[in-house]
Amino acid sequence: MNTKPRHGLYLLLLLLLSILFSCDKQSTEPQLSPHSPLDPPPVPAQILVEGGSFTFHNLSVQIDSFYMDKYEVRQDHYNAVVYGFSKVDAKQNDIPVYYVSWFDAIKYCNLRSRLEGFDPVYSYDSYGNDPALWPSNWADPQRINRKLHFDNSVDGYRLPTEAEWEYAAGGGKLTRHCTYSGSDTLSLVGWHKLNSGTSVHPIGWLRPNELGFYDMSGNLWEWCWDARPASLNPHNVASSPAYTGFKRALRGGAYNSSELRCRVDYRYWALPGTNRSPSIGFRVCRNAG
Repeated sequence: MNTKPRHGLYLLLLLLLSILFSCDKQSTEPQLSPHSPLDPPPVPAQILVEGGSFTFHNLSVQIDSFYMDKYEVRQDHYNAVVYGFSKVDAKQNDIPVYYVSWFDAIKYCNLRSRLEGFDPVYSYDSYGNDPALWPSNWADPQRINRKLHFDNSVDGYRLPTEAEWEYAAGGGKLTRHCTYSGSDTLSLVGWHKLNSGTSVHPIGWLRPNELGFYDMSGNLWEWCWDARPASLNPHNVASSPAYTGFKRALRGGAYNSSELRCRVDYRYWALPGTNRSPSIGFRVCRNAG
């Protein structure tokens, strides 16, 4: 009698066993995405900017110490704060968020403050500082100066004033008085229209400035708190939130900007509600105490 195993039947049995164990493994292991809300992105790093005086557009101003994000706000962190989860592909982890209005940035500041246990800076009319309780028409440029309130005495996250932004971008007390944030050669520190390939780049690929901040020249324009004064007078004081006017300040230039617009001292303004653009992002700050 032939007792040799039938090789075809033997191989078929092995194949069925491998499929069985493979399916069992897939059904018992958790399938979490890289952006699961169970594993949120880390809190963005901040740098202490020691206060001091500097010349801000022909005015001598005094800046109090404050903390500012080392990088522009990332897409995954923005979505985790605003939506409770990240809805971007893992490949975009290090891409700064864009298509955000000034109002979007204000909302993010308060939500991030609440998540991290700080007192929110912004409140709306009599509705308090929780954006979930604000009326649907809160993001109306006509209501900014009458309804949206700024409390600079608390410790929560906020948009920098123009003067704070320029002081930090210029290196603060460590300044070397560079044309751009960290260098007189823009391509060493910033993505602009001559070196970016007309697209936004991941945070932190180029050199930081004197204080350790990245991408404050180029990559994305960054929203600031200040409004363009109705008189069009370019000489704003350091930290007052009381300006009137609808347009809000943008600083730093972007990946599609000329070298002129990426200078530390260049000023630009845009409408706070309708200017969502692939070239506009932001970073936030908070009081040092």
